[in-house]
Amino acid sequence: MILNNIAVLAAVLLSLAGCQPEERLPGDPSAAQMRQDRAECEARGGEYARAGLFGHACFMPTPDAGQACSRAGDCEGVCYADTRQCSAVTPVFGCIAMLDEDGKRVEICID
Repeated sequence: MILNNIAVLAAVLLSLAGCQPEERLPGDPSAAQMRQDRAECEARGGEYARAGLFGHACFMPTPDAGQACSRAGDCEGVCYADTRQCSAVTPVFGCIAMLDEDGKRVEICID
């Protein structure tokens, strides 16, 4: 019985941890502006999240996600060099290997 109560308490505490507001950083827009930006992004089908040095961005799904590509122009997002597939979202952040417009491998870090 005690173990059941502990398990329930742990589940409740873990679920409440997800309710914590995202940490704000210097330079972030006001809380009201962030709520508006998030609502507009989600209304368009995107996901509003922290994104590199920019603070936050609206990550939009791409219609060609996972499709084969051989150059940058084949994708709405990025054409990944290793898989030769289009990215699932745009924008893309981090260090990636992608194909340029000529189909040449380019390694870049986007922050």
